Amino acid sequence: KQYDEDGNFALSGKINEDLFNALLLKDNYIKAKPPKSTGREYYGEKYLSLLLDEFKDVNQYDWLTTAAELTAFAIYDNYKNFVQNETEIEELIISGGGAKNKYIYKRLKEYFGDKVELKIIDEIGLSSDAKEAVCFAVLANETISGNCANVPKTTGASKPTILGKICLP
Repeated sequence: KQYDEDGNFALSGKINEDLFNALLLKDNYIKAKPPKSTGREYYGEKYLSLLLDEFKDVNQYDWLTTAAELTAFAIYDNYKNFVQNETEIEELIISGGGAKNKYIYKRLKEYFGDKVELKIIDEIGLSSDAKEAVCFAVLANETISGNCANVPKTTGASKPTILGKICLP
């Protein structure tokens, strides 16, 4: 399979502590201050190949469990280190492919506890597969309305600003 559909394989494995700690130690991204964004350009084939060579004895299910655990941990750790002191959250809406991963969802619920209501974006009427389209629609609406849509503390911008420009034909 191309990926762990619904996180079922991760649910059947165990966290490999040595692998988890190695991932945490080698990963500068998790500890980096916002603003930040990542994807396959960082966590791609090259990154995985180096780790697979070093941890070739770890079975595939434990690999998936450990990687999913690192994902949930990184989300919570970044909240704790960079958001919690600024603002408490009551609701966390998750989207994208990870929103369908039962292991990540379960661990996020455990990390955040009862103080934060965890929802998948589909529960509020939006598709987790269309998160970028929704984001661009929200940004377009804010631009048309003349509202500043950036969050300087999050983006690193020096001041609030209207994002984008509407160009009519």
